Amino acid sequence: MIENGRFTIEVDRALPMGGRTVHLTTPYSLEMRGDSAISYLPYFGRAYSLPYGGGDGMRFEESITDYQSTFDKKGTARIKFVARTKEDTFRFDVQVFSNGSAIISVTPTNRQNITYQGELAPKKED
Repeated sequence: MIENGRFTIEVDRALPMGGRTVHLTTPYSLEMRGDSAISYLPYFGRAYSLPYGGGDGMRFEESITDYQSTFDKKGTARIKFVARTKEDTFRFDVQVFSNGSAIISVTPTNRQNITYQGELAPKKED
């Protein structure tokens, strides 16, 4: 799944920079589809520059660039990529551990950093 760049991480916690952990009750996720990312993630934190009305936050479907993936001896996958929207540029650093747990760290250009925790979703049957 991760090797081919097609996977989904379902998140259940958000860790805003300088804030408390937010337990999420609504299903949120990051889905990778090869050369694109579908981000359905909430954002908590300070924004430095936003369009009028607040914009779309971290909800987008965009092509990705600067994709890198590595695997360590313990089976942890580390995926890095950049997604650009009309509002912001997001640098993602994703770790998926051998037990399926995952950490997503996001560094936006116009917002404070935020981290999410969750699980690798089971593979969908085609």
